[in-house]
Amino acid sequence: MSNILLSISIPSNNKTSLLLDALNSIINKTKNNKKIEINVSDNSGNKENEKIIKKKFKNVNYYKSKYLTLDSNINNAVNISKGKYVWIFGDDDLIHCNV
Repeated sequence: MSNILLSISIPSNNKTSLLLDALNSIINKTKNNKKIEINVSDNSGNKENEKIIKKKFKNVNYYKSKYLTLDSNINNAVNISKGKYVWIFGDDDLIHCNV
């Protein structure tokens, strides 16, 4: 049984710069939390995304999928998740905390 409590899973398609911003915002708020995993289900035709993401974000699970509809990419993002709970996070969303 996995000890992952929360999977933050991001279905993405051709929004590399926005995806990088989203990942940065997540990682800045979840640093060193072993109960959270971050997944990307990339549906883009961009072959450089995988290299960029794997080089910059060592703790992000990257999955390349081709030619999926939006709904299928969201389903894929859920299916690759290992956590008890799954948060589908938009590739153009950011986490902001004003505490």
